Amino acid sequence: MTSEVANVVIIGAGVNGLIAAKTYLQVDPSINLLIVDAAPAIGGTWAEHRLYPGLKTQCLYGTYEFSDLPMHGKAGEHIPGQVVHDYIKQYAEKFDLIQRIRCNTKVEVVERVGKSWRLTATGAIGKTTIVCDKLIVAAGLTSEPLIPAIPGSEIFDVPIVHSKTLGEYAASLLKSASSVTVYGAKKSAQDAVYLFASNGIKVNWVIRKSAGSGPGWSAPTKPVIPGTQFDQVGSIRAIGWLSPCVWGNADGHGWIRWFLHRTRLGRWLTAGFWTMGENYMIQENGYDSDPKLQRLKPWCRRAYEPPELIGLSLTEATSESFSSFWGGASLGALNFSTNFFELIKSDKVEVHITDITALTSRTIHLSTGEAISADALICCTGWLDIPAFKVLPEGIQGELGMPYPFPKADALVAKADKEILSKLPMLAAQPPMYEEDPKTRPFRLYRFIAPPTSAFDRSIAFVGVASALATLLSGELQALWAVAYLTGRLDLEKRSPVERATCGMTLEDERLWETVLATRFGRWRSPAGYGARFPELTFDAMPYHDLLLRDLGLEFRRKRSWLRERFTPYNVKDYEGIVDEWLAKIGTASPPVWTS
Repeated sequence: MTSEVANVVIIGAGVNGLIAAKTYLQVDPSINLLIVDAAPAIGGTWAEHRLYPGLKTQCLYGTYEFSDLPMHGKAGEHIPGQVVHDYIKQYAEKFDLIQRIRCNTKVEVVERVGKSWRLTATGAIGKTTIVCDKLIVAAGLTSEPLIPAIPGSEIFDVPIVHSKTLGEYAASLLKSASSVTVYGAKKSAQDAVYLFASNGIKVNWVIRKSAGSGPGWSAPTKPVIPGTQFDQVGSIRAIGWLSPCVWGNADGHGWIRWFLHRTRLGRWLTAGFWTMGENYMIQENGYDSDPKLQRLKPWCRRAYEPPELIGLSLTEATSESFSSFWGGASLGALNFSTNFFELIKSDKVEVHITDITALTSRTIHLSTGEAISADALICCTGWLDIPAFKVLPEGIQGELGMPYPFPKADALVAKADKEILSKLPMLAAQPPMYEEDPKTRPFRLYRFIAPPTSAFDRSIAFVGVASALATLLSGELQALWAVAYLTGRLDLEKRSPVERATCGMTLEDERLWETVLATRFGRWRSPAGYGARFPELTFDAMPYHDLLLRDLGLEFRRKRSWLRERFTPYNVKDYEGIVDEWLAKIGTASPPVWTS
């Protein structure tokens, strides 16, 4: 076994890991920094081995790029996966990160030893240990696939493929398969269905009936707000006001949010906005125009009107189904080269709302009694919550803010639920959802980045555990906050000594409370998405970005006029030079000050 030492180690060579590396080196060019990744290539989701024909971003050219590296392409078009991969590689080359990256290196154990972290990893040359002072976990949300255990899998005789590895099988299946089954309901399932059906291969699309939240909402190519694309909606302040959010007041518009979410008239206006948006999607997508498309119509609608506002009991108010309001990251873009729904209406796709009960040789058995033949089963069934590596000593996952098995009852959770529902009453009218018993407590990170305790001396941070439409924008701001935190240049104390003495909470207690409140909010805000498992910032990204900038002591209003600030989308160019701006504010020679 070999061993080595580094100042900083980053786990993950996807976009968040690369941004964190570039930012850390910009702040301190002298450090010995190493990036490790289990994959054979950089890029994370956009690594070359994960690509397949037709795979594109949900973002358009101009809205998915780093602030210091423009991406050139045709405006208004979704970006092909290969273009994204090449662009990420160009970024790594521009900032001299390639020499610091070690692919095919899988971290198996992360252990706290004294004031250092010791990583045990397996790579091409066998096992190695790496000891570091600072650790950034940038493994993302799509690293460990969840493949359901189906009786008979061992005798199926043809591939069972998760969406993560579809790129490795796509070429051979496109040549040899006559029929495949896609298992799942959300965007990755749409991508798999389109891949095969558009290439003339019969697809049986199975959407679970007994569990899950069913098909997600699909944003039409034609935007609901003229001049604004799907991926920009969450970056408009005025749209964000219409999303109830526990950290919403960080954007400086608390009075508007109070009116929209604490008064009956405001909630009526807010409900009208969401109803308009979902009716637009229903009409544009033609869900009611064809029996096959009706099966893809999201199962719930208009469950968000507060019961007291419309004169219904909670049961009656939630008796229809879930609206786009509750969907969070399950909302996807129709980013296909041809009309997806026309393909669904063709004889190439059959939609089954049922469950898979068993597998036999090349045959999938459904709960309806049907048996369908298949040359492959494509599982678009999500991701494991627990990280791929073991954490030692045993039991510190909770202190770190990482998911861990078998959560215990938590009085802070009950307190947070009460506060959320009292301040944001719209969230009380939850849609009727299938809810699995939680097997893990979700990520519980301060600002979705740092452990909620000072026990680890600012030695570890997490980036990329919050899902956002503006992935790279959020990534750049998270990276700067994380580096400021790790280097001791971020003051988390917002109260004066007198205020601290009279508020009744220590800094540690307040930090934990804010963390629990923000984490628990996801469960109420996005029950039809993934909010109970990890933070979703689909419509709440702007005040989150404002919160990070406020912590850093930087200006969060970055537009040149009052109207633009509130009614035009933000993008990475609005934050161009943000690291230099922060360095100028603190002074590059400023020594580390804060350790708690």
